[in-house]
Amino acid sequence: MAAFLALDNVPQPPQIECRVEASYADGGVHLRGRVSSAVDAAGHYWLEINQIGGGGSATIAQAGAFQVKAQQRAFLGSANLDAGPGMRLVARFTVQASGKEKSCVAVREFSDE
Repeated sequence: MAAFLALDNVPQPPQIECRVEASYADGGVHLRGRVSSAVDAAGHYWLEINQIGGGGSATIAQAGAFQVKAQQRAFLGSANLDAGPGMRLVARFTVQASGKEKSCVAVREFSDE
């Protein structure tokens, strides 16, 4: 009699992964969303960045459709912002594909020093 392996309890790799990437230069910060997938995927993304400090606040919102090939990554949405003392940045990047949704959040606070 052959034994069957039950795959219900075997952890599966995530189909979609997201990340907020930041790079710093010349007193500013460049933020962008990155999506990768274990399989070919298509869907929609939303990138919202809130900048607080320096006597005010701002919100940047971007959205659109995307496609990414299996084992590849795509960069979706981007913004260049000041990164001065007392500044706080909150970025939320959400991707939706094949009925699944994944969100990532990045928070960065710049000290007054």
